[in-house]
Amino acid sequence: MRYSFKEIKQRCIDTPGTWQEVMKHGSITPDHLWIEIDAKTLENIFNGSMVYKVSNKSFDTIIPEAVAPIVVGDNRPIPFEDWPAWAKGLKLISTKEDKGIGDTIARTIGPLGGDAFKTWFPKITGKSCGCNERQETLNKRYPY
Repeated sequence: MRYSFKEIKQRCIDTPGTWQEVMKHGSITPDHLWIEIDAKTLENIFNGSMVYKVSNKSFDTIIPEAVAPIVVGDNRPIPFEDWPAWAKGLKLISTKEDKGIGDTIARTIGPLGGDAFKTWFPKITGKSCGCNERQETLNKRYPY
């Protein structure tokens, strides 16, 4: 079904997280006048059953936390209750050998190409990729 872009966008302003869900399940027409989305899906989005929430934060406020840069050398531990959603999620897949989030990430993505990247990057650039430093910083910022 087609819905007015302006009308849907205005309706989303009042409910945090709804615009992301509309864009996830629908598409904007090339003229930017209409949004094409299934009527039942749109109804579920606006009644709140499809809006992603974590600890009373809407998806809108989680995104900046998820893409915040890691500052290497900032080693102050962050209390668990202040961890962003991505860090709390990674803790769920930690092992007793992991000292912190950095170890969990390295263990998880290493076999998927992380280890190969750590070897390839210095050969091409002549510089360290910084992976080990980031891992250490993440372990200190988000310890288990």
